[in-house]
Amino acid sequence: MERIILPYGGQAAGVPQNSIAPAASAVPAPHTPPPAYIPIGSASGPSGSTGSPSGKTPADYLRALRRRFWLIVLVGGVLATIGTTLVLRQKPVYRASAQIEIVPPQFDSILASLMADDSINLSAVTPEQYEANRLAHLRNRQTVEEVLRSPRIGPPVRSEGDPVEELLAELRTNRLAQSTRYDVHLEGNDPYRVATILDLWLEEYERDSQAEVDTKVANSQAAAEANIKKMYDELAEIDRRISQAMANSPDLSPDGENYLVRRYESLGLLKMQKQNSMDQLQHQLWIARMFPKEQGPAFSIEQRQLEDLMERRQALDLKIGEVARVARNPRDPAITRYMKMRRDLEQQIHDLQAMSIQASGPQEDPTATLFSQYREVLTGELTQIEEAEQGILQKIQRMAPDHNQFNTLLKERERTAAGIASLRAKIEQFDVLSQTQNKPVRVVQRPTPPTKPVRPGYTLLVALVCLVSMVSGVGTVLAIEHLDHSVRAPEQLTSGLTLPLLGVVSRMKRTAKLQRGGHLWTAGAPYSAEADAYRNLRASLVGMTCPEGKPAVTLLVTSAKAGEGKSTTALNLAATCARSGERTLLLEVDLRRPSLRPVFDDPEADTDHDLGLVDVLRGEMPWQRTVVSTDIPNLDFLPAGDPSGVPVEVLGALEMKQLIAAVSRHYDRVILDGPAILGLADCRMLGRIVDSAILVVRAGANDLRPVLRARSMLEQSQAPIVGVVFNGLCEDVNNWSCVSSYLDEHGEPVGPVSTGRLGGRSRGAAGALAAAE
Repeated sequence: MERIILPYGGQAAGVPQNSIAPAASAVPAPHTPPPAYIPIGSASGPSGSTGSPSGKTPADYLRALRRRFWLIVLVGGVLATIGTTLVLRQKPVYRASAQIEIVPPQFDSILASLMADDSINLSAVTPEQYEANRLAHLRNRQTVEEVLRSPRIGPPVRSEGDPVEELLAELRTNRLAQSTRYDVHLEGNDPYRVATILDLWLEEYERDSQAEVDTKVANSQAAAEANIKKMYDELAEIDRRISQAMANSPDLSPDGENYLVRRYESLGLLKMQKQNSMDQLQHQLWIARMFPKEQGPAFSIEQRQLEDLMERRQALDLKIGEVARVARNPRDPAITRYMKMRRDLEQQIHDLQAMSIQASGPQEDPTATLFSQYREVLTGELTQIEEAEQGILQKIQRMAPDHNQFNTLLKERERTAAGIASLRAKIEQFDVLSQTQNKPVRVVQRPTPPTKPVRPGYTLLVALVCLVSMVSGVGTVLAIEHLDHSVRAPEQLTSGLTLPLLGVVSRMKRTAKLQRGGHLWTAGAPYSAEADAYRNLRASLVGMTCPEGKPAVTLLVTSAKAGEGKSTTALNLAATCARSGERTLLLEVDLRRPSLRPVFDDPEADTDHDLGLVDVLRGEMPWQRTVVSTDIPNLDFLPAGDPSGVPVEVLGALEMKQLIAAVSRHYDRVILDGPAILGLADCRMLGRIVDSAILVVRAGANDLRPVLRARSMLEQSQAPIVGVVFNGLCEDVNNWSCVSSYLDEHGEPVGPVSTGRLGGRSRGAAGALAAAE
């Protein structure tokens, strides 16, 4: 039969309530493709709600936080415990502080001016460079090793690495603004030890800095003394060479003067005197010729000019003598210039005398002969002087290289002696200045043992660890929820499937009252919240009819996958229907994995336990002989039998249809415990012969896609799906049921409860079940 069941909670216009009628929201018509998959929480979903791209809404994440609050506490507690343990295991770190002052020396310029020697570093450095060099020297490894060997710090501390490198890594320096002072910090686990180490460190550093300056000064002074000694050796060598030069040249004087030059100058003066005598004789001869008679006081113009020229010549001779004595070089440019001027004056005197003689005419004078003889004598002497002068000049010229070298030695000696005197004076000045200098490094503030650790801040770290742990726990839950696409709330199921929700069954705890045959049996606790959940499910099915107006009797209970509670749902729904007075048959049609037979087996009864549905479909046994009467009135059970060797296709045979038709006429409600849907054809064959079908979905077992595929397969088989049952609800249960408010702590009703005309019988059945257990 092909029927379309109107979904629970709605009906088509013009169709009477509690009747079966076609509807657009139920099973689509033949040859109509199944509805498309709609993600949970998408904007285009049936509910019209919006959510995150993963299909989660903020409400889902809040429910996940409430559901997995234990995980938040667990993750947060574990992380907080581990973090707190690690924080508390950290050793306290103390910081010892001190202050030093670095003063660059002020005698670097004087020290650099002492000498120019490549073997000594006398170059001056700027204060910034000096401070940087001193700070770098503070981290000298040898200094730290010397400090660690001191007995004041006690026995060495056991360390995995190099203790020197550890101390260098813990040392910090900080310059104070606008000063040459530095704060020095050293961190360690022992306050007294770290203060002692820093104190010894700074003492050693101060001594090393002062020793370095003293060594530099001493080395510089020693180098200067060595340079002075070298200069003395050079001076002795110069003196030796001077003595040798004087021995080789007797005409050289110790002051560098050449005796030949003096003789040359003397001959020049004697020559000038002889020349002056000849000039005077010539003048007197000229006067005698010009004035043979008695001369008066007045002179002619020519005579005055001649006397003036002779006076000028005499003055020029004196000038030449002075220059010759100073220059000591007959080829001096000044002497050459003056000699040229003297020759010009002599030429003028000679011309003037010749003119005077021609004008006066020859006259005989008795003294002329005497004058001529005297003139010849003077001329001879002048010739001898000139020859001697020429010889001396040649000697002077030959001695000129030796004389110049001798003068160079004298100048070098004078310069070396002056350098020695200057260097001596600077060394004495440097000695005085070095005694007045401050220490290059001075410890302004000595370190003291710290009283409080600088780190770690235990309170802050523990609070931070707790906060991070709780955030990590929340993040873990949110991440799990984000990655978890399983259906956990009934709203997700209804909005995704667009099928009515027939019932919500909370997670059932396995107790002695509810456990039977491997299944949870609510008949053992008829007043529990689980039993009321199945009553609500049965109430949702009341009044369903077929298109012919007959009640819908056969109901297929199935699920997308195995293990979602379809057998438990069929079992408890059948028990609930029987307790309500309906003649109910529970038919086990899951031939692949039958599981309901142990629930109703009576170990004391002598019955054939292998008879069942398989035997009926084979035609070996009528169905009446395979039905098992249970201890609950109005409830019969038809087991599956022995399915070994039986093909699954038997469920779609004509015998199965005849069996369903037969039991439908004999019972008010026939509930089929069917197999799973996905990948199996069993339910698709059964769906064409039942009046209705319901899907059982376990909370958190799967996401929505398998359920949608199962629905699509049932709709393709034209199975009338009337709704879904949400099984195993574990969160937000109080908002779906208020039964707990009517029960005590033992699950018994608080007040008198009336269960109708079958209440007594139900209690009797429960007692019988308890006795059977």
